[in-house]
Amino acid sequence: MRARHLLASLALAPAAAGAGGCTIYALAAKNIVHDAGLFASDVNFRHRMRATAEAAWDAEHPTDPVLAKSKDYHKGFVDGYVAFLENGGPPGPAATPRTHYARNRLLNPAGHAGAELYLEGYAHGAAQAEATGEREVLVLPGGAAPPPGHVPPVVTVAPAPVVAPADGPPPALRAGEPLPAPRPEPARPML
Repeated sequence: MRARHLLASLALAPAAAGAGGCTIYALAAKNIVHDAGLFASDVNFRHRMRATAEAAWDAEHPTDPVLAKSKDYHKGFVDGYVAFLENGGPPGPAATPRTHYARNRLLNPAGHAGAELYLEGYAHGAAQAEATGEREVLVLPGGAAPPPGHVPPVVTVAPAPVVAPADGPPPALRAGEPLPAPRPEPARPML
């Protein structure tokens, strides 16, 4: 409740002050509300992508029973699926596994095996996400890119004609004449 009162007071402060140079409050309130909306949208998007990845995992269990029961492979599959849907690019293994695998208790042969299973699952999840074609729906087309096969028209611009003054170039630019001497400047006192 306090946050609402604070937000309302920030939004109404310029109106109370006559909005004479105090638009910073209105802009701050607008930014706070806008950023909160973007954050909520981002969280909702990530939640949807995770749910989609989990549904894909349920539909596509690996045929190998060891991989199907591996939590590391499952985490990698979900992360790879979500990463491809969010970022695109060629599906493949992650550059590095999660930082979870760099903890001291996992710096042993079992931890290395878990990291390898994670990377295998990541590549499998990314390939599975690419096969669905869902990324094409998630990315909005931009207006700046021309359609495929578009050839821009060739525009030729004629150079502007050079017109010399009737009496010739200015005196300083006539060939063979020296430039005038510089004007002396009065000395300025040092501060």
